[in-house]
Amino acid sequence: MQDNGLKRADLAARLSVSPQYVSKLLSGTENLSFKSVANIEDKLGISCFAPA
Repeated sequence: MQDNGLKRADLAARLSVSPQYVSKLLSGTENLSFKSVANIEDKLGISCFAPA
């Protein structure tokens, strides 16, 4: 986020979620399913898992 100049509110807007949910994600208190990770990757245009 720092490298891209994003704040939690900016990330929340990109993901269509609340800033509180982003805080939970970043603090590690929210468990993510693979579907949730895939949705986040899609909305941000990134890949968390590189093919082996």
